[in-house]
Amino acid sequence: MILLSLLFSTMLCKPTACVLPERQSIVATVTAYTPLETCTSIETCIMANGQRVYDGAIACPRKYPFGTKVEILGKMYDCTDRTAEKFDGRFDIFMFNHEEALTFGKRHVKVYVYER
Repeated sequence: MILLSLLFSTMLCKPTACVLPERQSIVATVTAYTPLETCTSIETCIMANGQRVYDGAIACPRKYPFGTKVEILGKMYDCTDRTAEKFDGRFDIFMFNHEEALTFGKRHVKVYVYER
């Protein structure tokens, strides 16, 4: 249900109908990161777009503008952060729980990128 509501929020609506935006399918490296690796405190943990981090935020490659919607493993994300330049090309999901991030690991999966 949440996926459907997020998917509907990506639709382009006109008075007569709503259509899904074009999407591109790619296979990419997806990892997870936590405040442990990136922040001295949660109050100072700010993403590249200027917002404070939140569970489920995602760092995207630089070629995707902030706000680009991506679908990974059936979950929708908005690009709100950037990966380190040496990792440009991968997607990195923010998680507060360090053990969950370790369990997520490094995966090579299909990513759907929705055109803005």
